[in-house]
Amino acid sequence: MVRVLVLTHGRFGHELLAVAEKILGPVSGIDVMSNEERSALQLAEDVRRWLDSGAASDASNRSAGVPAAMILIDDQGGSCATAALCAEADRPTAIVIGGLNLAMLLGLILWRESLEPQELADRLVEKGRQAIIRIEPPV
Repeated sequence: MVRVLVLTHGRFGHELLAVAEKILGPVSGIDVMSNEERSALQLAEDVRRWLDSGAASDASNRSAGVPAAMILIDDQGGSCATAALCAEADRPTAIVIGGLNLAMLLGLILWRESLEPQELADRLVEKGRQAIIRIEPPV
């Protein structure tokens, strides 16, 4: 099962995971990190440490050519995205996905044990897009 880091601005990631747990029950194996009170350099270093913390358990995935970790961020152009890409650049073992929403997080929790990381990433991106629609009032 792929390791997951939810990396967001403020408390967004913590609150999103709390909502997911209210819907699905307790969730394990998903770490949450915020950019709060961290410079871009500090945030990138913290993400590097997170990536390194799972290096031993990720070794079998890497040797098989499978990404060992997934980082879900809230905004593709913000400090969290920059930190994730900088941290991951010299150890390309993580899939980074931007635009995190509740539908994606619920999908991740439900599918991460049954899908390979690349397929999981593709499904999460599609699920996130499907959740973004304009809702019209009833006529």
